[in-house]
Amino acid sequence: MTEAWQRRDPKLAAEARRLLIPRGLSEKDPNVVIRSLGDDHAALAELGASYLMSGETENAYAAWRRLQGLSPEHEVALSGLAFIELGRRNLLGGKDWLERVLRIVPDDTDWNSRLVDVEWNLGDRRKAIEVAERALRSNPGDRSLRQWLIRGYEQFGDPAAAERHRGILDQIDSRSAARR
Repeated sequence: MTEAWQRRDPKLAAEARRLLIPRGLSEKDPNVVIRSLGDDHAALAELGASYLMSGETENAYAAWRRLQGLSPEHEVALSGLAFIELGRRNLLGGKDWLERVLRIVPDDTDWNSRLVDVEWNLGDRRKAIEVAERALRSNPGDRSLRQWLIRGYEQFGDPAAAERHRGILDQIDSRSAARR
């Protein structure tokens, strides 16, 4: 995402917004501000992050939808929209945005983990397990996904698969301890 977002720094986000808004333009109408940035992808991405960090979710949504309209595969826009929908507990909307993000960054563990949780909470246990297994292929040492799979397979009724992942996790832990 943007630097202010990555740092989780609201002061940096507020400063970015101050710098983004053209002189003489009131920030009271976010639609006017968004339109004033035209097709400046970086500015719209930063503006969306600034709004979100200020608790202005609807304004962030509007900025990122504008950006996504200009650049349908823009990672920041798609990620921001996924984040907002998941925050609203709109699992189906969040799932759609997550799937689009993952077409761009298929190996991103965080977004894959979020999709695993969404699929599980929507009741599609098999799909959740498939997503977790796929994510592990690109990052086999990911402990959290492996631990999730152990629990998922236990709940899904596949103790053999759970035990297989438990054994792999034990091997990872043994190697890690040996390095210390």
